[in-house]
Amino acid sequence: MHRRASVQLKYMDKAFQKDPNNPDVLDFYGEVLLEYSNEDVEKAVQLFKRSVELAPAINGSKYFYLGQLSEGSDSLQYFMKAAQILENELQDAEVEGEEVRSVVEARLISAMCAIGELYMTDMCDEADAEENCKKYLEGAVSRAPQSVEALSGLAVYYKVIQDFDKTKELCKRALEIIRSVGEEDPESLPPMPIRLQLAKTLTDIDASDEAIEVLHQLLDEDENEVEVWYVLACAHMTAAAAAAALKGDAEATDRTEPLRIASECVSHALDLIKRQPEDAQWSEPLQHLGAELDKRKQKHGSSDDDVQMN
Repeated sequence: MHRRASVQLKYMDKAFQKDPNNPDVLDFYGEVLLEYSNEDVEKAVQLFKRSVELAPAINGSKYFYLGQLSEGSDSLQYFMKAAQILENELQDAEVEGEEVRSVVEARLISAMCAIGELYMTDMCDEADAEENCKKYLEGAVSRAPQSVEALSGLAVYYKVIQDFDKTKELCKRALEIIRSVGEEDPESLPPMPIRLQLAKTLTDIDASDEAIEVLHQLLDEDENEVEVWYVLACAHMTAAAAAAALKGDAEATDRTEPLRIASECVSHALDLIKRQPEDAQWSEPLQHLGAELDKRKQKHGSSDDDVQMN
């Protein structure tokens, strides 16, 4: 643990011991635990829940975190409550300045996107799942048309219902924003998970070159992210399949080179897991992908289907 993390955790623990019923202390302590200590997630949950008991109408962020740390209908209810409170906080933030307003709005957009995603996953069997999914994701884009998170979330929705033209349009808008921000203010780029989701969707719609562009940007920032290497391998695999689909029009190297690079990505990711046991859950998917790559290389990438990222 870094010194800064250790100091902050000790400071918040002292603050908690001194004032265990202060909602602000509970909320901030919970956030610090989530940021710096993977082993104390359950403690963070208990802190947020205690804060909810003490101050249920204050700080939508604690509901947002509880939503992230819950599943199914519980998660949905937490995110719904987060969105409700953050909406009220956004109105108050209008008089507090642009910086405060933008922070609250970003969290509200994230809550709306999380609700939309739940209706595509855990809550997909609900009678009004598709309607609600579209409502929240379109609402997020309408509220923040420059939000890569909102655009990417809505793109996934349209991919699921197989409206690929709309998916491509939304991905293009998100990618243009990432390129622009990357040139003007790299520190303001969307968080890694948001860009990674975009790369997955780009891979699924056969936009492998664009996916690879986003993934290399992520690796430039942190080359030890195993999941990024996995998705990069899938993107190169998709590029090989696209070349193979051209049949006799593509040179053999157009098919085999992406497969070679994909295999290198898999090998590198497996090597990372040896040094990063916390990423062990990726070992089996990577081994499966490596085996599939071996088959395709033997066929020179002849006519295999693309890999779906889900």
